[in-house]
Amino acid sequence: MFQIHGDITYGNSPVEGAQWVVGETGKAINWTISGKVPFVDVVYSKNNGSDGFAYTIAPQVNTTNFPTGITWDIPTDKDILAKNTGLIRVKDSDYATVYDDSNNFSIKGVLYNFNITVRAGSIPDRTARRRRFHYYVVAHRDIFRRRKDKIFN
Repeated sequence: MFQIHGDITYGNSPVEGAQWVVGETGKAINWTISGKVPFVDVVYSKNNGSDGFAYTIAPQVNTTNFPTGITWDIPTDKDILAKNTGLIRVKDSDYATVYDDSNNFSIKGVLYNFNITVRAGSIPDRTARRRRFHYYVVAHRDIFRRRKDKIFN
């Protein structure tokens, strides 16, 4: 049976090569709808779609109420980091073959600097030393993934 479906064209956010950061709020995701597409699912892949767009940003978005897009508060408690392999897909909730993908972009962790002073008597030469450590927090603040110096650049 022949059916006519609407069409989805992904907008311009994020732009190719953009670098978003975990915990950022209000990141625009936009699209254009042609024809009849009453609801869309907005999904994310951290590896060019090979994970099947495993992370759902927003299911069943009513295109009457949100005809041109939504905003995304990027979570801090998900394993969603991507180095220019992130993709957002907007797809028709009823017809999975009707969709469009964003440009590739990155989601980075947050850089925190810590100064740690080692007190005299706790190291062999008995002198106080100051060291600077760089940690990227990519999960809840209680659960760290530590990578010294740099993660994505």
